[in-house]
Amino acid sequence: MSEKWYDAVPSLEGGGGAARGPSRTTAPAVFTAADADKDGSLTRDELKAAFSKWFTAWDTTKTGTLDTAAIAKGLDAVLPQQQQQQQQGGGGQGGGRGAFGGATWATPLLIKAGGREELIMTFPGRVAAYDPATGTQLWLSKGVGSSIYTTPVWGEGVLFASTSGQGGGPAVAVKPGGSGDVSDSHAAWKLERYRGAVGSGVIHGGHLFTIGSDGIAECRDLKTGASVWEERLQGSGSRGGSWSSMLLAGDKIYLPNQAGDVFILRAAPKFEVLATNSVGEATNASLAADAGELFLRTDKALWCFAAK
Repeated sequence: MSEKWYDAVPSLEGGGGAARGPSRTTAPAVFTAADADKDGSLTRDELKAAFSKWFTAWDTTKTGTLDTAAIAKGLDAVLPQQQQQQQQGGGGQGGGRGAFGGATWATPLLIKAGGREELIMTFPGRVAAYDPATGTQLWLSKGVGSSIYTTPVWGEGVLFASTSGQGGGPAVAVKPGGSGDVSDSHAAWKLERYRGAVGSGVIHGGHLFTIGSDGIAECRDLKTGASVWEERLQGSGSRGGSWSSMLLAGDKIYLPNQAGDVFILRAAPKFEVLATNSVGEATNASLAADAGELFLRTDKALWCFAAK
């Protein structure tokens, strides 16, 4: 076979890159709702059973027919609800998607576990690992919700994935390297309700550090998931939330908020703010580091910080 595995994956785009409209959101939602065993694939029997069950429930008049209103009402009831991302100052990620929402904006993560490379991705309802050379699914772990913004966090043998959106949702910590459905066999710990976030966290010294979209930073024990501390980061501006990912350097965490305040936290089980510096410009971007320099993109400019 001459083509690479990813060349054979069907695109969600139409000809010339034009979007196909509702299918981009409806199709993943139908898939999630009909995938009864949550194994990441949909069989003929699963799809047939789902639609048969739905038709029976939606045919309230028992006439054996459905109109568009009945179908719309029925889909709103059975498809995963898109958790709306808390907005600050207008439109943003996830807003206005409505009931057809299960979706992910997470970035794929390449890790090495059990002597092999695994391409990790968080989808609505599950975390999954793939062989990066062939695209073959290696394992999956159920337990996250339908709205995903954060990229999985990997470190010290543990992979952490959480639900995003207003109000948060479930989160899972998984030990990679398994095969098939590892929801129970490779679970490190689970949380039924975790703070909603857009930016991703970091792992250091046996602890998981994360930032909620509400601007509250949190530290958890990596082995048990128990909360060690959670603190609201107090900046100079009125927009104290954060959609930025954490940047770890040594034992220090660098993190901007939406007002343009950049916090330097100690990556430790004791909460400590080492410094706060503000550029006074709104941002939803994460810091980038290269050759001793830090880069921050705001709504107005691109900043570079370096020692003299």
